[in-house]
Amino acid sequence: MKGVSLELGRMARAMASITQKWDAIHVAGTNGKGSVCTYLSALCQRFKIENGLFTSPYLVEPRDAIKTNGVPITAQKYNQLRQQVLDGQARRQSQQSTHPVLEEQSLSSLTEFEIGTLVAFSAFDDANVATGIVEVGLGGRLDSTNALARKKVTVITKIGLDHQKLLGDTLPLIAQEKAAIMRTSVPCVVDGSNPPEVLDVFARHAFAVGAPLHVTTEQEGLLEELSQSDIMPHQAQNMACAITAFRLAFPELRLSISDALPLLKGTTHLGRLSWIEVKLDPQDSEEAKRILIDGAHNPQSAETLATFVESRVRQNAGQSITWIVAVSKQDGKDAAGMLRTLVRPGDSVVCVAFSRRPTMPWVEPVKPSSLREIVTKLGVPCLSFEESGEGEGRGSLAAGIAEVIRRDGPVVLTGSLYLVGDAYRLYDRSL
Repeated sequence: MKGVSLELGRMARAMASITQKWDAIHVAGTNGKGSVCTYLSALCQRFKIENGLFTSPYLVEPRDAIKTNGVPITAQKYNQLRQQVLDGQARRQSQQSTHPVLEEQSLSSLTEFEIGTLVAFSAFDDANVATGIVEVGLGGRLDSTNALARKKVTVITKIGLDHQKLLGDTLPLIAQEKAAIMRTSVPCVVDGSNPPEVLDVFARHAFAVGAPLHVTTEQEGLLEELSQSDIMPHQAQNMACAITAFRLAFPELRLSISDALPLLKGTTHLGRLSWIEVKLDPQDSEEAKRILIDGAHNPQSAETLATFVESRVRQNAGQSITWIVAVSKQDGKDAAGMLRTLVRPGDSVVCVAFSRRPTMPWVEPVKPSSLREIVTKLGVPCLSFEESGEGEGRGSLAAGIAEVIRRDGPVVLTGSLYLVGDAYRLYDRSL
């Protein structure tokens, strides 16, 4: 796939510049891994554990994916650390070009995601954190984050079909790629709601590498107690992953569910079942439109969003919803299935594009007109907005928002985290 370079050896050589004085909690999966990471960071802050958090993809700008103690690093610090990474890469390439042993090694430049990963790890070193909570970017086995030297716990969340061209076209094949983040003697937590064939892959890999396996559904009383609270089933599973991982990382703190639950219920991962207030004109006194945003981009995450919308957003069975949707070319083949899961009779869809990300150059949006053809075949009223002079997807989204902002009824924006990031960039100045 264009722009993808999965080659862990290059990243491992670049990691020579990272001290990594901190222990890592490494989190892979298809759905829920960002939420689990955010929960873990919140728990660390609750117990005053200095922590770093690296999530993927970034929403508004690269630095917002890198936090220390819950706060994104400053633009000045990000630029400083990025330059250090680039300078180090230039030195290594210079040494390779003159060293008789190293000259046969790859001289290829680091990818943007690898640079971002090194900036995050450098930021953790710089801040003297005790724990680094690191989300896998893509897969696991060859992801740049898998070059971590010190892992304290690994976590694998719910597995779904995603990036099949790179990771495999079946759940067991994808699970095998994710399982490769496991390390000998390092406990691994897995989401027990995964299908049996996926859990079997994890169990066999854990046995092969000597990693103690902790399945959330086998933690006595954990899910039962979480399920009694007013949270969605997927939230209970994500919280179970985070609580189990935290207990393994810090057994001396004896984290109880009663202590964890109120904190985690109040913790949100931006872009997942979140709300933004939208005004076309910030100076306008007219009341803002409240829009639900969620980065659902595969069948499993669409089911989760649909469940939330049906139980928490539709005020009655007949109420219509306007969906603002953009999907990537990788996910385009699943767009019809995703929309069948989400859309109900009487709903309408507005098709837009999202902006490209330098750190994920292979991710391209489906043209809104092409997406509209898919929607129209489903018999759903649909409009599409192509790019305007603003470029990078934002003109398309702004036009779509302008179309729906004065409509009655709920509006939900979904289909891609990149679209969610554009919405934050345009309408939420707090990031």
